Amino acid sequence: MIYWVAFLAVSVLENKLFTVGDYVTDRSIAVTAAIIERDGLVFCARRSPGRHLSGYWEFPGGKIETGETPEQSLIRELKEELNLTCRILGYFATNHHHYADKKIELMAYNVAITGGDLRLTDHDCYRWLAIDDLQTLTWAPADIPFVTLLQSRAKSNDIKCSS
Repeated sequence: MIYWVAFLAVSVLENKLFTVGDYVTDRSIAVTAAIIERDGLVFCARRSPGRHLSGYWEFPGGKIETGETPEQSLIRELKEELNLTCRILGYFATNHHHYADKKIELMAYNVAITGGDLRLTDHDCYRWLAIDDLQTLTWAPADIPFVTLLQSRAKSNDIKCSS
């Protein structure tokens, strides 16, 4: 159901109502993302040409299917997109993002790779980058807050206090 609302900027998260341009809709797409860190580096993947957001970098993941938990979805998506088996380590953060044509609720989880041979299907390349180097990539807009949060947490871990 779509309601026309001129110049209204309202977001009622409890009822899943979001503004997109000049209209409000009650539908958002639930999506997951994997924050995979190994040996001080973070896994990043670039969307393939011809796909939504092609050329943008992202933390891999995908849409939650009916009946799946976010964790189940993320494990399935990483197997389908990267041929990797993974274990969810814990929740990282959520971002509600409004693209021009849709709204998503992007839920990120810390993930460990437990097996598989990396094979790209939805991406054309990948990188393992230091947290300080993440900003060198052109990120999908919904993923940018996760980059910022990773960098913020890394900086706060660098703070040393004297006794």
